[in-house]
Amino acid sequence: MQWVMGTRCMLAVVWGTLACACAPFPQVEHLAIDAAPPFDAAPVDVAPPMDPTPPVDVAPPMDPTPPVDVAPPFDAAPPADAALPVDIAPLVDIAPLVDIAPLVDAAPLVDAAPPPPRPEPIDCRRRLGPPDDAGALEDRDIREASGLAGSRLHRRVLWLHNDSGDASRLFAVRDDGVRLMRFFLLDVMAVDFEDIATAPCPSGVGDCLWVADIGNNRRNRDEVVVYVVPEPEVAPDVASPPLVSGRVLRFPVRWVDERRDSEALVVAPDGRSFYLIEKLEYGRAGVFKHPGPLVNGQVVDLERVADLTVPAPPVAGERVVTGASLHPLGHKLAIRTYGHVFEYALAPEGGLDRLDLAVPTPLVPAASERQGEAVGYVDGGRWLYTVSEDEHALGDRMLHRYRCLGLP
Repeated sequence: MQWVMGTRCMLAVVWGTLACACAPFPQVEHLAIDAAPPFDAAPVDVAPPMDPTPPVDVAPPMDPTPPVDVAPPFDAAPPADAALPVDIAPLVDIAPLVDIAPLVDAAPLVDAAPPPPRPEPIDCRRRLGPPDDAGALEDRDIREASGLAGSRLHRRVLWLHNDSGDASRLFAVRDDGVRLMRFFLLDVMAVDFEDIATAPCPSGVGDCLWVADIGNNRRNRDEVVVYVVPEPEVAPDVASPPLVSGRVLRFPVRWVDERRDSEALVVAPDGRSFYLIEKLEYGRAGVFKHPGPLVNGQVVDLERVADLTVPAPPVAGERVVTGASLHPLGHKLAIRTYGHVFEYALAPEGGLDRLDLAVPTPLVPAASERQGEAVGYVDGGRWLYTVSEDEHALGDRMLHRYRCLGLP
């Protein structure tokens, strides 16, 4: 039994376990003479199993103090005179494998041209000149151009849409009529798109497209709606594939006392409200305002804030307001009828709320358009564009523009 206990302790020592004290351990001499193990397990040159004394040249196990000549663990810097593993001295004075000096001043591999400049609003202190032809609409799907607006992102981009009967899509065209892109409004069922505007988004951040689905020729719509979506980027020099919008805001409105028809949308300069101008054959057309705040999906009753008289001959269609566009600076309003275009100077004390005080100036001569409904300021107000509907593809698809005189 003593031999067995001794063997266990010897095995514990062999495996590095110092916890085996073996207090009643018998003397080694007695084991060596009287109880020799059945096998020779201890070479003669092995230190006694229970001698815990470490070698004299080994630091005690629990002494964390490093040797004097050893750097602290976090000192990674090599000695100043230490030789580097790889001798890089010859590499310092030779030229690099790739000479990058010529690349520093060279043009980049990809010509990263800066984005086209945004339109800068400008005050046309002089009158608008006579119209000229800007170019025919290239996209044959634009048959009933009922609304037109100049982009707030690109100087040469216009946005148009068709009248009733089309899908919920917008058309981006260049200022010379070249087709650029078709933009579809997500989850929108178009009833009668009549006008479009570019203005700040309702949140005051970013630029948005405002689309007025407000046509009501038969007076059978209890509600009409204005849709708002961020204006997408459009390449002004090359046609792009169709694009589908993200989330579209919806602002439904009701007329105050009766069902009315309208084809003219005006968005406040800060994007916090909008106005609809009544389409009326005779008499004074009502100017109706969304009282605010704009809440997505909330139906609001319009407020009548002014009445408008169009100084056109009392001929059928000549006084009917078919489109409107607010100047980017917010001090002028372009209003058109089927055969005339007027520029109203807004009253400083009332603005759009007192459109009855605005002073109209007719643009003479007006462009010859069979059924003109679209009008819009372009390139910050340097141009005023118009176009006619061409429902029967008679070839009346020419964009017309009035230039601000006195500008280069």
